[in-house]
Amino acid sequence: MSETDIVLLAPATWSVATSLPHYTARVLAKTNRVLIVEPLTAVSTLIREARWQKRDWTFKHGIRQLDRNLWLYTPPALGLPGHMRAKFVGNCNARIASVFINRVIRQLAFHNPLIWTFGYNTASLIRHLSGRLRIYDCGDNFEAFARNDRQRKLVRFYETETCKAADLVFACTEELAEARSAPDRATYAVPCAAELEFFGQAILDDTVVPADIAGFAKPVIGYVGGCDPLRLDLDLIRHVASTHPEWSLVFVGYIWFGFDKGKLADLPNVHFLGSKSYSNFPAYLKGMDVCIAPFHRNELTRYGDMLKIYEYLASGRPVVSTTNPAARRLEPTVRIADDPVDFVAAIEAELTAPESARDQRMLAVQPHNWDNRVKEKWRLMERFLKAAGSDHPGPG
Repeated sequence: MSETDIVLLAPATWSVATSLPHYTARVLAKTNRVLIVEPLTAVSTLIREARWQKRDWTFKHGIRQLDRNLWLYTPPALGLPGHMRAKFVGNCNARIASVFINRVIRQLAFHNPLIWTFGYNTASLIRHLSGRLRIYDCGDNFEAFARNDRQRKLVRFYETETCKAADLVFACTEELAEARSAPDRATYAVPCAAELEFFGQAILDDTVVPADIAGFAKPVIGYVGGCDPLRLDLDLIRHVASTHPEWSLVFVGYIWFGFDKGKLADLPNVHFLGSKSYSNFPAYLKGMDVCIAPFHRNELTRYGDMLKIYEYLASGRPVVSTTNPAARRLEPTVRIADDPVDFVAAIEAELTAPESARDQRMLAVQPHNWDNRVKEKWRLMERFLKAAGSDHPGPG
């Protein structure tokens, strides 16, 4: 698993959130050269998304080296708007993007790279990029983000085409893999994981709990991650906070467009601390007595894997979650409760759990580390290439 050139197509702006593509790139770059490519976008889309996400927008483009073996390429904002309205727009943008990307591949002297995409709508693009193996890595049920039936149908079309264009399809849950499998398609479920050593800092004596969470009344019931309206169940949060007004419910993470925290403003024990540096996550987790995943039960959470479940356990925290694939995979270490009354009871139970339970949590999550996950995918790639008549996924 070394000395291979890899082009990794990111599904969104690289700096917005740390997720499956980031962890994959970090592991691959330990022994391979990796070029991360942000999506080609239109100027109007760039401005609109920056406004939604409440961040600055920029026309900057080009190559930036992030680490010894890791580069980030941002194409110029020359895409056509409207790919969610017309298929031909997506095809045109793929043609434009492929010209820029192939030029960068030559500039970096990448030889016969692996093309590894996390974008559901990249079929045309990966067909226009030369490489010895094309991989689609599905990290979410993207149909769930569609605003109407027409968009849903278009997302389904784009993703089906991407699966067809790929030689291998990975999905982070069995549910996602099953929905994307076909008799003539190599499709595998490979779950998410956590950076175990990094999140394990939460149990160290010299890790200092940040002041903005240390001052809240105990116990602190916490959540770390993006506050997404499609995931977080405000009614469930309200029930927990109003049932136990003596508890402090603390949310650490980016507030996504459409999430109305004002609906909980009348509850003085609910606190939103906003986005924090990823490097500080273990310190915030140390300040939490129980970590929660109070998710809606919808098509997004029913299919997708939840990174925070693994990260909570890696930090030694007790975990209470509504039903989702990651929670089921790690039950009974994770307490699952969908009914609001049961959810509160599960938190109450975890608050009285013995100290020895911490070691059990950290032991349960040990197999779920990113090195293992990427190596598993690599073995599947090698097996595929061997069956196809190639020796290994290295430079040919």
